[in-house]
Amino acid sequence: MKNIIIAVDLSDNSGLLINQAVSLAKDRSSSVYLIHVQNPNEDSSGRETTEGVNEINEEYTNEVSLLNSLTQTLRDHDIDAHAIFVEGVIVEAILDEANKMAADMIIAGTHNHNVIESLLLGSVSHGIVKHAPCPVLLVPGK
Repeated sequence: MKNIIIAVDLSDNSGLLINQAVSLAKDRSSSVYLIHVQNPNEDSSGRETTEGVNEINEEYTNEVSLLNSLTQTLRDHDIDAHAIFVEGVIVEAILDEANKMAADMIIAGTHNHNVIESLLLGSVSHGIVKHAPCPVLLVPGK
């Protein structure tokens, strides 16, 4: 297994995904690519123009910092790790990166939505599993 992609939403459950990746990547000498997808359609209406832009820029900065911190955690375990921060539709962006990287596995988390929430809102993990070009490991959240 050469390339593993971890789809992170930067929630508290991201650490669970990192733990899974450490085990898999070390055993197989894999490269790991952490990907975080930001929705580009951030709404700044109702705010003063510069205030809205500053808030969005600060959010991006914080997310990039957290993504880099998670990537460093993998590197601290002697794993070849890379951070990818992209804007786009979450499932599509993850699958695009998986295809570009010729991913051998995607690791993603699941949230504890009830059946109705999953049906109405859809599910990132469901979309990944349904369309992934490789095996997907789903890690349940706490």
